[in-house]
Amino acid sequence: MSLAEIHGKLSPDKPETITDRSEDLLTSSIFGGFRYVGWQAGLIDWLKDSEAVWGVLYDPWAGRVSQIAYSFWPSFKNKCEPDLALLIEFEEQPTLLLLVEVKYRSGMSNRENSGIVDEDDRTGNQLADQISGLRKMTVPEILEWFQAGTEKRTDNSAPALEVTQIDGLPNRIHLLISADVALPRQTYDIARRFLGDTVPVPSFWLSWTRLANHVKRGIESHDARTAAFCLDTYRLLERRRLTPFNGFRMKALQLANAHGFWNRAYTNWWKQEALRVLADHFWKEELNV
Repeated sequence: MSLAEIHGKLSPDKPETITDRSEDLLTSSIFGGFRYVGWQAGLIDWLKDSEAVWGVLYDPWAGRVSQIAYSFWPSFKNKCEPDLALLIEFEEQPTLLLLVEVKYRSGMSNRENSGIVDEDDRTGNQLADQISGLRKMTVPEILEWFQAGTEKRTDNSAPALEVTQIDGLPNRIHLLISADVALPRQTYDIARRFLGDTVPVPSFWLSWTRLANHVKRGIESHDARTAAFCLDTYRLLERRRLTPFNGFRMKALQLANAHGFWNRAYTNWWKQEALRVLADHFWKEELNV
């Protein structure tokens, strides 16, 4: 079932590009699948692979999860629309509101005149506006994302899914998921300019390529639904080229990418190749070969 289609993300009247729709489908397929089979199929283990970027004072995944509610493409009052919100309840620690922005091959959807605050208090930087919006949310506003709607039009319009109360003030973090194999630091550096010196909420980053190893284990599950979901998810990740290349240690690849190693190696190789071709051509001309 495509949640992206239910939410109108695949309407023929939508002007979005194929890349935009591809991201919505990826969100729908992966997180929609976890919604059906349960987080035990690898979701929490994958989230634990996320890297803290800034403002993190505690381990958000230290507790034992008891329940997760999903809200796909919710909206802030400032009209920003992240891809997903998860309300994660733990047995022994406060509830966690996890706001997720998904990227596949495209960059951030920043406004051209970023920095000019509009009538909805948006700066035009997608990451900064989502983080600021998350901080300003009240508990009643959070509940609106997870409550039942009229005529079954929301993601939690069933008695077993609806969240009617939250005990205490929930913790909240922002998570960016992308196809990068290393932290896209430039994206965060740009967003930081719009947030000022104080970061509103803790922020994390996670790579799509880290999911495959977690769902791969679930393929051997004796539960048919879990095995089917994990198998199809692994195949989807392979098709999207989002599985890690195990010929090298992934950590080494991430560090190399973060320090620009591959760009330098690629450039140096071409320089050497160009010199070799020029030298070969020179001697052929000199010797009239």
